[in-house]
Amino acid sequence: MTRITDVAREAVEHDEKRTQGTWEWFGNTKHNEVYLATKERGRVFVMDFVRWGMRGAQPRFQVQLDDTPGSGIMRTLGELAQEESPLGPRFEVSYRRQFVGIGHPDAAAIPFAVNNLRALAETVLAWAPVIEAAKEWAAAAPGSPKWAAKSWRLREALSTLSKEPTDDAG
Repeated sequence: MTRITDVAREAVEHDEKRTQGTWEWFGNTKHNEVYLATKERGRVFVMDFVRWGMRGAQPRFQVQLDDTPGSGIMRTLGELAQEESPLGPRFEVSYRRQFVGIGHPDAAAIPFAVNNLRALAETVLAWAPVIEAAKEWAAAAPGSPKWAAKSWRLREALSTLSKEPTDDAG
């Protein structure tokens, strides 16, 4: 129908293929550990970091020095944790250095996007028939039989959005 509905359908396809569950960053700065995992089902790992060559692996994020994109410096998660920066880990148990979530906007965007992708795509797809009906109604001459028929189709499309979802298991 439109590019946005094509993107929404593709988003649903991607969502069905990804590791299911609500994603979040977890780790422990005392043990140099960070990973992206599900919050349910025993923390199914989505992404972690492993040693590469002679150096340890950990995520780094750009910390802006001013409002100019790219004007910042790359800071490791460990550095942000030592500084107790709001961009660093959100400590769950501070004395043990365990954290759930990372405050940096780029790090937070990953689980947010994944956790909300399907709902956004389904909303777009639910509105697609309403938008199409509204376009047809607007194109018809007011007062004509075609306009009345298109008005009815628009009302029907709108009514589907207001219906509560049914629980078939119930």
